Amino acid sequence: METEDLLADLKQVIDLPFTASNNINLEFNKKIPGKAFCAFQNFYLCNTIATATPVWTQIGTTTNTVVALHSSWADSSVIYAFTSNNTLYRCDNVFAGSPTFTTFAAPGATGFASAITTIKTNSNVVIVACGNTIYRSTNKGQTFTNYNTGITGGLNIIGIYHDEFSNDESVYASTAKKIYYRNSSMAAWQNITYNLPTIADIQELMFYNSGNAASALRVGYYGRGIWELPINTSMVPAPNFTVNKQVICQNTTVNFSDLSYGNPTAWQWTFTGGTPSTSNAMHPSVTYAAPGFYPVSLVVTNANGTSSLTQTAYINVTGSLILPVTETFTGTFPPTNWTLFDDTQNQVVWQKSNTVGGYSTSNESAFFDNYNFAELGRRDAFITQNYNLVGVLNPKLYFDVAYARYDNVNFDSLAVGISTNCGQSYNIVYVKSNTVLATAPDNTGFFIPTATQWRTDTVNLSTYIGQPEVMIAFQNRGNYGNVIYIDNINLGASVITTKIPEAFKENSLFDVYPNPTSEKITITFNTDPKNIKAIVIRDNSGRVVYENSKTINNNYVVDMSHFTKGLYLVSIETNSKKLTKKVIVQ
Repeated sequence: METEDLLADLKQVIDLPFTASNNINLEFNKKIPGKAFCAFQNFYLCNTIATATPVWTQIGTTTNTVVALHSSWADSSVIYAFTSNNTLYRCDNVFAGSPTFTTFAAPGATGFASAITTIKTNSNVVIVACGNTIYRSTNKGQTFTNYNTGITGGLNIIGIYHDEFSNDESVYASTAKKIYYRNSSMAAWQNITYNLPTIADIQELMFYNSGNAASALRVGYYGRGIWELPINTSMVPAPNFTVNKQVICQNTTVNFSDLSYGNPTAWQWTFTGGTPSTSNAMHPSVTYAAPGFYPVSLVVTNANGTSSLTQTAYINVTGSLILPVTETFTGTFPPTNWTLFDDTQNQVVWQKSNTVGGYSTSNESAFFDNYNFAELGRRDAFITQNYNLVGVLNPKLYFDVAYARYDNVNFDSLAVGISTNCGQSYNIVYVKSNTVLATAPDNTGFFIPTATQWRTDTVNLSTYIGQPEVMIAFQNRGNYGNVIYIDNINLGASVITTKIPEAFKENSLFDVYPNPTSEKITITFNTDPKNIKAIVIRDNSGRVVYENSKTINNNYVVDMSHFTKGLYLVSIETNSKKLTKKVIVQ
């Protein structure tokens, strides 16, 4: 997002009392949740920052631009500020009806770079940065002494932070090239830059401080990412973990990995519903047999103590669904029990479109953006849950696809893979690329298909009849081409097993696909078509809109493109019974 857009959004969200710019100062204090301070050329307090309509009250004025703002760690009723004319402001009663400010001469030039922090254990101590020099005050800013010993290079200080959980005035400071640390027992700052990049400058100094071993100092670089350094190595461990798959089939083994901070030396896992149900391994493997949602708990220990973490409903064991199955992407994405595969964990994945649908009959579909992201060689996928193809006849996969190449050099591919072992491996049953995949002419812009730029593709799954757990992966194979869209996924078959209720068997003597549809439907029979006396289609009010009692054959096609959108009932009639299925026209 552009800076101007971000600032506009910021003003809209917290309703700043002045026009947002790059020079505003916002300040929050964990001791006073729900409150915030801001300053530009005046000081403001908000007591309702967590509400939908924050209200700001002016509590003070300045004669110049505020360049640094800080709420005291030791006393939240005290704030400090530097202005661009080398002045330090202090207010000792910000929550009073009429707050009062005292001004002091800053110990150095503040116009170009300045920062302020206080010490939680001593309300009188203030540590500030003015330009390239750090100063310390023991009388709340009235006078300062030079505190810069050990800082080298002559670069401006861009940030200074206090570890509020320390008892020794631990402070961290940053220039564009180096990170420094100092506490009250040290005579000089210690350079802790270590292995940070040297080719780029530090842009931001950030502090994540939870008071346990997860606490970290973070620095951000332009083009070199964010780097972090643990700061509380003397704290109890902070438990955390991950697993290679959270949505799994029955009797699948998953692998857990400990991600705890604080160098634990002992682990105690609890796996409700899993085998084993407990483990003291660092990275255990567990098998789940029955469908359901299961919690996972981890207790970690180091020399400083013990901590625990429980993730509820963390493992989702799914049973196999019986066909037919339809997915139109009208709900959450990925759909329930479906998963996304991010090939290189770069967070470029399949997404849901809320503006484009198959044949323009809806506003939803799945899409992969190869136009803006060069996923060269990567194979990102969305994966269905597992389906039961035991006792079925003629299983087929139908889906709508839309794609335009960028040109004859930059084009992408779509593959469909089938897994019978819960996603451990896939057989590729469909691959289309280049002009074979394309449904529209080359497009050097971001491709958005029209109603006529879609195609329905079919994949025969007869090879997988008898498999109880079939998963389907739709895989993007990017080559910096253009956008691929998929919609209206239908998995259908004729059920012939005798292990299901009789009523279900009868209703499966015929199948209708695709469903939903916007054009034609095909009706297939699991009986001799000669036994069918009539095909009748009624609208939702019961009115007959189509009827044929003459020539009826298998793979019978009905053109529904002229039907009004809505629900229809497709019935086949024999001498002894009538069977009906619902079809949606989009």
